[in-house]
Amino acid sequence: MAQSALRMANHNRTVLEQQQLGQLPLITMSLAVVTALSAMRDLIIWSEVESNWMLELNSIAVATNVLIAILAQIDRIPARLANIVTALSLLLIASKPIATLPIDLAPAPLYIATVLLGAAIALHSLKWVIVVNCIATVGYVTTAAIFLTPLQTAVTASVLFATLLISFFIVNRRIEDVLYKYRLTERIKELEAILPMCSSCKKTRNDAGEWLSIESYIEQQGGPQVSHSVCPECKNSIYGDLLKGR
Repeated sequence: MAQSALRMANHNRTVLEQQQLGQLPLITMSLAVVTALSAMRDLIIWSEVESNWMLELNSIAVATNVLIAILAQIDRIPARLANIVTALSLLLIASKPIATLPIDLAPAPLYIATVLLGAAIALHSLKWVIVVNCIATVGYVTTAAIFLTPLQTAVTASVLFATLLISFFIVNRRIEDVLYKYRLTERIKELEAILPMCSSCKKTRNDAGEWLSIESYIEQQGGPQVSHSVCPECKNSIYGDLLKGR
């Protein structure tokens, strides 16, 4: 029973990794665009209050997310790393509001809350959603506790905790939907592999509900053209007496 459950868990993980890999080009490109737009915004509203390290942080985040997006577009990221690189992209986006909190000195949990919900939408792994959300939440709340008032920190922590619960609900529902659709697809493939055949005349039913001879069915499905002959057993059964008389 334990081995069966382990095999099922490994199989589900493989299915989810393939699903993540299939959506990786779109996800990473979207995250790269978000990172680039955020960096452009900083350049537009640049002031002397901002330090050079903020420009460096933006440059690193944009360059890394663009590189990840390019690798995803040309299929250079293996399935087992699909969730990891997505998590990295999300954490790079989360690093900016954490780093700017000491400068702004104002609670703005909406930015981190967006990352938490984005992780639930972009990832197909509960483990990696937990990793991203915990790092982003702990980093932001810890920074808030150092630079903001206790009341501001408490409100920020409450908002992020509520967002965490919502994000876990979202990713669980998404994982259930992916696995359900996969099992449904596999079941359809199994049913399509069954060939309905009359037990009496041996005619076969096609997808349109028509009953055809097995020869017509094979040719209709794009198979080879059927040619008739007689096997040795049927030859003896049908023509045996005639052949013996000769």
